[in-house]
Amino acid sequence: MTTKVSFLLILLALVASVTGVAYQVQIQFDAESIKEIFAANQGVMLARRGPAGSWYSMWTSFRPFPNNYLGWDDDGYNVYLAVGQLANGKVLSPGSWTAASLGLLYPFHLGIFDSPRSASWVAGDQIGIQNNGSDVFIVGLTANITINSR
Repeated sequence: MTTKVSFLLILLALVASVTGVAYQVQIQFDAESIKEIFAANQGVMLARRGPAGSWYSMWTSFRPFPNNYLGWDDDGYNVYLAVGQLANGKVLSPGSWTAASLGLLYPFHLGIFDSPRSASWVAGDQIGIQNNGSDVFIVGLTANITINSR
């Protein structure tokens, strides 16, 4: 009996307030799981959890091997802006990004992020992005990750 794999989602529940910590994770798959993932033309998608009880952010995806090695430094987040329309499977190419910390607002104007500042409407477990222009952008959070030495 063959089970169709529509997608595989691994949630990495990380505490967003922890900084400066290096993580290394090994994820293993048996041969049958690898065959099913490839037969379904799917991959492994990682989601990163924000502060407890809040959002998940799709972080990265990859085609698995039997042994997969992931590594990252949790030195906070980056905010980015990209141009275009969101579409399933589309690769985003951020045009502007900057390091970000929880509890701050990141104003964006004339193609760059200005210095972050406090804002009464940005809670301590949130990151705010304020577009001070008239263009519409795709915005998001990023973090660096290495998967199988890439």
